[in-house]
Amino acid sequence: MRAIVLLVAAATLAGCAGLGSSAPADTTYIRANGQPVAKEQVDADLSSCSPTFFSSDKAYDCMLTKGYFLVPVQDAAVKQAQFAQITEEKRKQEEARAAEEIKKQEALERAARKRGKKKKTPPPAPQQ
Repeated sequence: MRAIVLLVAAATLAGCAGLGSSAPADTTYIRANGQPVAKEQVDADLSSCSPTFFSSDKAYDCMLTKGYFLVPVQDAAVKQAQFAQITEEKRKQEEARAAEEIKKQEALERAARKRGKKKKTPPPAPQQ
């Protein structure tokens, strides 16, 4: 009886592990930031998602959290270029925002120094 239960459990787990382990043949995963990634890395990330989740939808969600999108193979190059462009635009916006924040902070510091200089008046000369 134990052998039958173990055999059924092993078959069930083997079937579940395969549900999210591969994408449909006409699709591929690409990085959300548009950077190229080795197939071995995609496979490793996919295999780390698959045993954790028993449905392909949850495995896909896991891959999303790792920064991947599943796209049709014929659109992969175009999508990857679009994602790279979006990532670059976001990087430039963040740099501009950081530069603006630095300018504001420097202006506040200059204003504080000016106020500090105005408040520091020389002591009155001793009266005779």
